[in-house]
Amino acid sequence: GVGVWGVSLPPPNVRLYVIDAANVAVTHGKNQAFSSRGVELALNFFTAQGHRAISFLPSNYLKEGVSQATAQNPKRVPDDVTLLKTLSEAGVLILTPPQDYDDTYMIDYAQRNDGIVVTNDRFRDHTDKVGREAMRFGDFVAGMHAQKSADWKESHVLTYAFIGDEFMPNPNFRLL
Repeated sequence: GVGVWGVSLPPPNVRLYVIDAANVAVTHGKNQAFSSRGVELALNFFTAQGHRAISFLPSNYLKEGVSQATAQNPKRVPDDVTLLKTLSEAGVLILTPPQDYDDTYMIDYAQRNDGIVVTNDRFRDHTDKVGREAMRFGDFVAGMHAQKSADWKESHVLTYAFIGDEFMPNPNFRLL
């Protein structure tokens, strides 16, 4: 909006939502398949409300040929690679290196940009990794980081459900 004296002001209450694309796609696919449309529905839900939304996905999901092991798990094979490539080209689907842990990218981006992570994942792998680092270094600072990370996730992770093609964020979520 435009304030007094014609100074441009940021829209009130605009948030950044960082979407776990693989998690959202599998949830929309009823935990049986990878539904690329689920990612688009989640992105559209937040942008339609005037918020910023971005999603993260390991780049190996966009490979044309899939291995036999991957093909046997429909949750690992997107039903619409073209849609995912379109979202990536639009800059709203960020592809992470396949050997890296995509949750780390999402969490770090959300923390650095005061965002909210949209996922039903409890981030146990990430929590365990942060805890192991604290144990390995036997460091008070690392231990404090582990606690701070757990506290942040508690207040900045938004769970959701799909009712058909309707994306529904947890109505009880409140940003602290």
